[in-house]
Amino acid sequence: TKWAIWCLAKLGLATNLRRVPHSRIVLAEMTVARRHAEAELERVAQSSDHAWRDNATEVLNEMLERLAASYHELETAVADRVDLSKKALARWQNDTREFLSHLAEIRAERLPSFA
Repeated sequence: TKWAIWCLAKLGLATNLRRVPHSRIVLAEMTVARRHAEAELERVAQSSDHAWRDNATEVLNEMLERLAASYHELETAVADRVDLSKKALARWQNDTREFLSHLAEIRAERLPSFA
């Protein structure tokens, strides 16, 4: 849809387009990451491997705390209408994507091997 609208705008068939600020996109990515982590925490809590479960729970809670702190920092900056640099937004976005990558690694550790 995004690219179709972009093409229509280039052809002059769509005007007055509004853009979502990059900071809002990063906040949305952080929200999705938090939801994935919370779902993973629920799944980990059902594990019968107590040592792994305890370790994974600790790691996930630590990751969630860092994500929550970053989210709050960015949300405050957006609410205060602080002019955020592209570099700062890229850092938050990269941190969130790294968080999701670590989450996928944790999930992969518990998936059965079909080799």
